[in-house]
Amino acid sequence: EADQTGIHTTSFSFSFLFGKGKMNLFAKNERHQLFVGLVVGVLLWYVFGCCPQNIDLKGRKVVVCGASTGIGESMAYHYAERGADIVIVARREKQLNEVAERCRERGGGNVYVVSADLSTKEGCDELVKKTLKYFDGEINTLILNHIIGYYQNWLDYDESKRYEFVDKIFRVNSYSYFDLALSFLPYLEKSHQGRIGVVSSVAGRMGVSKVAPYAASKHAINGFFDSLRLDMHGRSNVTITVHTIGNIDTPNAREGTKGHLDHMVWHPPSECAASIITTTELGERENYYPYLETKLVSVIQPIFPGFIDFVIRKIAG
Repeated sequence: EADQTGIHTTSFSFSFLFGKGKMNLFAKNERHQLFVGLVVGVLLWYVFGCCPQNIDLKGRKVVVCGASTGIGESMAYHYAERGADIVIVARREKQLNEVAERCRERGGGNVYVVSADLSTKEGCDELVKKTLKYFDGEINTLILNHIIGYYQNWLDYDESKRYEFVDKIFRVNSYSYFDLALSFLPYLEKSHQGRIGVVSSVAGRMGVSKVAPYAASKHAINGFFDSLRLDMHGRSNVTITVHTIGNIDTPNAREGTKGHLDHMVWHPPSECAASIITTTELGERENYYPYLETKLVSVIQPIFPGFIDFVIRKIAG
C-alpha cells in the first residue's frame, strides 16, 4: 500500500515552499531566480568540473561485469588500453572471448574471462573465487554493470508472470550487486585506493514510463549503495561511485526500445565508458552521463515533478 503519510508530507513541503498566501516561502521572482541559479550551477559544473583526466591505471586489477557488449565492452577496451589487468564477466562465453581477444590486441595487461550467471548466488560466488585466483587475492576496482532490461507498459505485462519477472530482474539488477560488493569489499579494502563503480540510470532517480520493474531495481541499488557508503564511513577506505546514465547507443538498448525511442538522442557507449572509468577511479561520489541531460533532469524533478512527468510521458509516447 502507498505510504499516505509520506505523500501528504511531501505535498505539504511543496505547498510550504511554493504555495500561495502566507505559507509561501518563496515569492514568484525568487522561485525564478532559484531555478536559474540551479541551471547556471549545473552548466558551470559541467564546464569546469567534468573535464576528462588521464589516470594511471597500469597494473590495476579490475573486474568489469556485463562486459560482453555495450558499455561494459567499451569499459573493457578502455581499461585494456591503459594497461590494467581485467576480469571480464557475462553469461555469453563466446562473446566474452571475442572481447578478450580485442582487449589483448589493445593493451599490455592480462585479460581473464569468467562466464557466470550472476542471477544466482552460485554464479556470484564463482566470480569471486575465480577473480581472487586470477589476481592472487587482490582487486582494486569492481565495476557493476550487468542488467536485464525492460520496456513495456507494466499494465500490459502478463499478470501470471509479473511476480516471477520482478524476482528475476531484481536478482540480476540488484541482489547480485549487493552480494558482489560485500563479497569483494574485504579485498578492495586491502588494495591501494579500492573502488566500486555502480552503473545506474535516470530511471533510478525518478519514475520513467514503460520501465517499472527496471526502474524499481535501479532505485534499489541507488538506495542500497548510498546507504552502504554511510555505513562504511570511518570503517573503510573504499569509495563508491553511483553512475546515472541516459540513453546510450548499445545493441541491447536499441533492440529493447525498437520503434519507441528512435526519435531520441543516443550517446556513444565509448564516451559513457570513459566517463564511468574516470569518475570511479577518482573516487567521486556520483557521476552523470551525458551530464547536462541527466543531471539537469535529476535536479529539476524534485522541484517540478509534475512537469518532468509530463515531459517523460511525451517522450515515451
